[in-house]
Amino acid sequence: MILICICTRERDQMLAAAAAAVGRLARPEDYEVELLIVENETSPRQADVIKGFDIGMPLHYRHEPALGLVMARNRALETAIELGAQWVAFTDDDQEVEPDWLTAYQTALRANPQQKILTGPYWYKYPEDFSPYRRRQRDRAHAESVELNTIMGGNCLIHRDIFGPNGLNLRFNLIFNFTGCEDTEYGLRAAAAGFPFIWVKSAVVREALSGHRATYRDQWIRSMWIRSNIWRARRGLETRVQITLALLKSLDRAVVMGAWETLKGLGLFPFNKTEARICFGEAGLHMTSIAGIWLYALGKHPKGYATVRARP
Repeated sequence: MILICICTRERDQMLAAAAAAVGRLARPEDYEVELLIVENETSPRQADVIKGFDIGMPLHYRHEPALGLVMARNRALETAIELGAQWVAFTDDDQEVEPDWLTAYQTALRANPQQKILTGPYWYKYPEDFSPYRRRQRDRAHAESVELNTIMGGNCLIHRDIFGPNGLNLRFNLIFNFTGCEDTEYGLRAAAAGFPFIWVKSAVVREALSGHRATYRDQWIRSMWIRSNIWRARRGLETRVQITLALLKSLDRAVVMGAWETLKGLGLFPFNKTEARICFGEAGLHMTSIAGIWLYALGKHPKGYATVRARP
């Protein structure tokens, strides 16, 4: 059985849309498919609404009162064990899976039957007021089924051998409960234990960018903290020498690419101001690598998410 898991908090309308998209999924052969929704609130608020979703498959509800995405995702893994699921497929409450999402994963598994963890892309829906300094997403460059060492937490498929008691019994790390990057750290630990991920480009989820997330300022801050967090995630898995060499390589790349985008923007500005602004924005995002390394070196950690903002 494949158990699709959605962890939710303060996103009633988006959750309904996410669940409806799950209901439109083409079902893979050889597997039963069920949906689990974990409500992450101090007190259950949506239980009756969630249990009333008509999605054409068995629906399970759990309430996790300890706040934080890590707490909710770990509750999902524990429920998957309880229900006897062979696979857990995570998506988020602000995303909508494409109808062929699970069948794309099944196709990848037939070609790579030894794989225990798979992950795929987010495709974004952009508002009209999207920042002019940010580039709209292009298709991710990863080839189909290339090995990775991290996952997209809102789009991944994980086998019981990874989360089950007779396997790695791997859980998301509480250190990252309110700061993000818990999926990256989970993927790094799985890869270190001999389970690298593969990228399945055709297993797509869609996510709408709105409100503060459409601004350049939000993207810059998020990128800076994510890059700082990545070094925290790697710290316990690599030697000090390995981390130092990787830091120097990242710094060098950030400086080179930041300078290149700046020069490109200056050259384009007299002829194509729209593209020049995007180049300047890209240069600024490369600088988040430097800022993230500086924060990591100072021992600064991201501030926890106080609430889910700007979400219907």
